[in-house]
Amino acid sequence: AKLTMQITDCEPEAVKIGLTATSEYGDKKNVSDLFPALIHKLNLKEAIELDILASPRAYLYKTEANLKDIEIKGSDYDPEKLLELLNNEARNTAAVRIIKGFAERGLRGIVSCVPGGNLEHAKRMASLIREEKIKDPATGQERALSAEVVSGDIKKDERSEIYEKFEKGEIDFLTFVDILREGWDSETAKVLVNLRPTASKVLAIQRLGRILRKNPEEQDAVIVEFEDQFALDKQPYT
Repeated sequence: AKLTMQITDCEPEAVKIGLTATSEYGDKKNVSDLFPALIHKLNLKEAIELDILASPRAYLYKTEANLKDIEIKGSDYDPEKLLELLNNEARNTAAVRIIKGFAERGLRGIVSCVPGGNLEHAKRMASLIREEKIKDPATGQERALSAEVVSGDIKKDERSEIYEKFEKGEIDFLTFVDILREGWDSETAKVLVNLRPTASKVLAIQRLGRILRKNPEEQDAVIVEFEDQFALDKQPYT
């Protein structure tokens, strides 16, 4: 946005063309604020129908977590209230069981965790995943599941190393809060486990997009949405 303003200041008569993967890059910000004339638009549904992106399959896992009194702060749910899910053992254990099942089928992916508490939920889920063992589908040998937390607090070169290990198959699942929601794509990531309810349509679309890159195996993308209990007027985007 700053660069666009600078160009406008220097060359007010210049023709400006903007390209973006997310036209709604914030719940209160839109690319049309900078580029009012829309030339072309291709949404996720159309890209999937045109076989540009992988086809997604979605599954709901209903939980007993009661969030009916949660408030929306800004554009999303109150992070302090969401953090109550951190120690919901039934919910966490179910997620790990599902993740283990995918790993036993040779699928790798990402886990969207609740915000707040210095990434405590992302750290907790990575730790729980690493406690599990599977029979490796490639070798037939028993091994521990591998998981890593990724965040903006990790140095860029260290994050790049984690991503590289993920692509090589040395890491089964990545847990995150915000860092993977945009600017990262992987043909390897084919599973998204959503443990973070969101009232933000933008966030929901962005994190879905992370697993839609097509790969040579033509694998579908799989989303597991944990469905908690919300008031009718505060339902999350899925």
